[in-house]
Amino acid sequence: MYTQMMRAISVSVIALFAALACNFPTITDRLIDRALTRSPVPVGEDLAATEAAPDRQYSPTTAANQTVPPPPSTDTPAPPVMPELVNPGFEEGFYGWSDDLQYSIAELPQSAQETREVHSGTQARMLWLRLDRSTVIQRVLVDLPAGTTITASAWFKTQGSRADTLDNSAWIILSVSAGYANVQVGSAYVDSAGPLPDWTQLTTRPLVLVAPVTWLEVQAQTGFGYNSDHDDPSFPVYVDDFGLVAIRP
Repeated sequence: MYTQMMRAISVSVIALFAALACNFPTITDRLIDRALTRSPVPVGEDLAATEAAPDRQYSPTTAANQTVPPPPSTDTPAPPVMPELVNPGFEEGFYGWSDDLQYSIAELPQSAQETREVHSGTQARMLWLRLDRSTVIQRVLVDLPAGTTITASAWFKTQGSRADTLDNSAWIILSVSAGYANVQVGSAYVDSAGPLPDWTQLTTRPLVLVAPVTWLEVQAQTGFGYNSDHDDPSFPVYVDDFGLVAIRP
């Protein structure tokens, strides 16, 4: 009888191991799946609370609500345009320039070529200080849109002292004008505040174009205006090295 009992126990044990062997892969897979789908427990967080809490998941709205700085701007200011003046330093005499015919006087021309007083190079232009005015003018053909900013510059030097010349009534003006066809659409100027014993660069105030233009005109003038009753050729004004700058919008 004892022998029969031991045989029954052996058969039961063998059957139990066989059942476990058959179900082992399924149990193992379930344990692995559960471990992969469970969220890790953050450091310091209660394990029991984590067991009861729902799994944490990535939310796309979290990333969408984050502020991302914009990329650095690659826009650069428009480079200045340098309208080409002809013979800006009078190295080719008076070529490219003209005077104001309205004020031409045969006995006393408005200007003359100068080789002793120069700002650069070997030549400049001398403007006679006259009762009305002496002028040098040059017009440049351009194609500039509205919103463009124009400035003109030139170097000047005077001989003598204004304060000692006819009650300080002499003046020097540098101006720039702009227009299309025969219509002037704007101008800007600068005048000297006193004598210029050394070469000094004068630059006009900025001229902002209110319409497209097809020409620019630079002009240097000097004279006594209407406060004097005679010309004074002993008080020349020297001018050299004109410049034009246009900055597009």
